[in-house]
Amino acid sequence: MRYWPLFIFLLLFTGCSLPKTHIGAPAVLDDTPASQLLNISFKRWSKPIFSGLLAIKRGDKTISYVLLDSSGLTLAQALVNHDGNYSELKAVPKITDSGLPSFLARALWRIYLLTPGRKPCSHSLLFKFCAEYDKVSGHKYVGMGPFTLFDIKYLKEKKDEAISTTVYSQPWFGIQITLKQLKLN
Repeated sequence: MRYWPLFIFLLLFTGCSLPKTHIGAPAVLDDTPASQLLNISFKRWSKPIFSGLLAIKRGDKTISYVLLDSSGLTLAQALVNHDGNYSELKAVPKITDSGLPSFLARALWRIYLLTPGRKPCSHSLLFKFCAEYDKVSGHKYVGMGPFTLFDIKYLKEKKDEAISTTVYSQPWFGIQITLKQLKLN
């Protein structure tokens, strides 16, 4: 009888943690170059709020990014570590105040580095982290019961090409980030 409070505490503590994760690029990104120039657009409740360019360079366990506006002006530059923390290298003060560099760092970490500990899904008591890939697309998401916390879709134009579009969304906040590979000729 005296162990019930400890049991309930451990149940709540483990039930509120994310499932086991692995740090490394998802298999769907194997054909994608480590350095990319992307068109980035943010939407909130389906209304466009920002569009610009994003230059990224992926390492084994890090991502560095530079966010540019449509004219090429640098708005933010940061390095994202394997644990999702970031170091802001440079940013326009209004952009830093808005929280965009940290939000973008977290989104890029989830897109490019975070994968489930077991394939296709890792589970904890309340959370489910799944990643499903095929030859033309991929889908990665974290859910808590019937609710989706974040959702990532990887899309290819053709079966044998690299990922051309990635869509990251957080449905509960109405946020959607679309990354489209720019083709430079």
